[in-house]
Amino acid sequence: MSLSVLSQFRMRRLQWMLYLAMLALGVGLARLQLWQGELYREKSDRNRIRLLIQLAERGRILDTQGRVLASDRTALDVLVLPQQSGERAEVAAKLSTLLGIPSEELLRVYKRNYEAPFVPVPLVRDLRVPQAAAVEESWLDLPGVFVRPRPQREYPYGASTAHAVGYVGRITREEYRKWVEYGYRPRDLVGRAGVEARYDSYLRGREGGQQVEVDNRSRMVRILGERPSTPGKEITLTLDAELQELLSAQMHEMAGAAVVLNCRTGAVLALVSVPGFDSNLFSLAATGSQYHDVALRENQLSALFQDPGIPLLPRAVAGEYPLGSIQKVLVGAVGLHLHEFDANTRVTCRGSLQLGNQTFRCWYERGHGPVNLQSALEHSCNIYFYELGRRIGIRRLSVWAGHFGLGRAPGLMPGEEKSGLFPDRQWKRAELGEPWYEGDTLNVSIGQGAVLATPVQAACMIAAVANGGYLPQPYLLQAIEGMDVTDPVLRPVGIGDEVFREAREGMRRAVESEQGTGQHAFVAKGLTAGKTGTVQVPQGSPHGWFVGFSPVDDPQWAIAVLVEHAGQGGGAPAVLGHQIVQYLNDAGYL
Repeated sequence: MSLSVLSQFRMRRLQWMLYLAMLALGVGLARLQLWQGELYREKSDRNRIRLLIQLAERGRILDTQGRVLASDRTALDVLVLPQQSGERAEVAAKLSTLLGIPSEELLRVYKRNYEAPFVPVPLVRDLRVPQAAAVEESWLDLPGVFVRPRPQREYPYGASTAHAVGYVGRITREEYRKWVEYGYRPRDLVGRAGVEARYDSYLRGREGGQQVEVDNRSRMVRILGERPSTPGKEITLTLDAELQELLSAQMHEMAGAAVVLNCRTGAVLALVSVPGFDSNLFSLAATGSQYHDVALRENQLSALFQDPGIPLLPRAVAGEYPLGSIQKVLVGAVGLHLHEFDANTRVTCRGSLQLGNQTFRCWYERGHGPVNLQSALEHSCNIYFYELGRRIGIRRLSVWAGHFGLGRAPGLMPGEEKSGLFPDRQWKRAELGEPWYEGDTLNVSIGQGAVLATPVQAACMIAAVANGGYLPQPYLLQAIEGMDVTDPVLRPVGIGDEVFREAREGMRRAVESEQGTGQHAFVAKGLTAGKTGTVQVPQGSPHGWFVGFSPVDDPQWAIAVLVEHAGQGGGAPAVLGHQIVQYLNDAGYL
């Protein structure tokens, strides 16, 4: 092949290669412009347009009288806008002089919180007013540094309402992944317990903010749009804050719980668990506070989690205790309904009952003599209920206990409450691998053995006795934005009021008679009917119960008080019952 022919061949090949390269370039440009143009335009806009979030105020929580249980106060924060501020070290040094915070700490916080030049960096949270004023007055020396208000959750009643109202905390990564489609953001505050958690969707507002345009160096060029934030909804609870405070103060050196609820609706007027904790500690931990308070707050939170008294346990809904003698009211009503005994049937109590080689004793060693249902409740006679429980049998006792709400969570605080336990043959075989004995039935008949219930369950059980046979569904939410949302649910237990009249009379005598075990709950004739219970525990003094209702002839409020290691139900628990009824009377609830 001649040199000219070879040159022409190479030239043609080069031309074809150029044609193919141009074709590939054209196809690529067409793909980018026609098929993927929208995608890249969106990416460009995302890089060019940014959002600056404005936090929304969380809705207030009020008690039934309109007192504020939780609200957002205005906290003052120092922020730095990087693209407008001077040298970081110089800014930190000037702020250190004004606020008394080491400049090294300020630089560390700046580095941790920095996102972009146009995004303000939170530097110091929750300033005191004089400090905020000092920063504002130094604006000429601190370009790009400013004070901005922020909503800070606050709980005026502190520990007295902590378990019922709850607290807020930062959303976790797992929660964010689950809730991002519902509008939650990575740094949102969410309800962590109690009402704050259950009604978080109502309480959280809709955040606002600014849409800004930035240049290729992420510096803000202009504001494109703005939307104000929308506060969350205000909710009203059935709780009475003053009654909460009264009970918390009276029980401050105790461990236990107190519940007061409406017999006819299930509205919870008091829900107290002690020991308690200050919800404000968690609020400050979630949003930040003064630099100098951080170490103290962390120590306080650490002490809460390590406290052997378990102050974070909501005992009213999650504390499980044997019912002891307060269960005798249930057993007596069931026995009369099933015609195992009638109202006049008498059992002679000689202080003990022999079953095989076992001796089951009454708390009164001398014996109460002949007793019927009313006098057995008045004196809390064990022997009467041993005999009655043996006749009913564990199968029927277990079924009827379920009708009174025992063994299942009442639904007041889903996720936090416990269901308790009412044992039967199947349970013992499955859990202990043992058969059921008649002695087990006798123990269960007086609320001992494996029986467990929460104070809320006990209050609901007594409410059904008081109102003539309807188990209320307990609730805390009364209104949203001032609109009543209550829809009382009462389920018939299947026993007529004529039976409960006998039980109520026995409970009245237990409080009003000189021999009654609940006489320390007495306020005035006709105001209080009740039943005490004393529960033996493996270590320490017995737990004490008092349950009751008020007033006697027209029951409106059911009461349950549990004090751990109280010694006897007729002591501190009955005295607390007295104070509750006295408050109800003085406050106009009766």
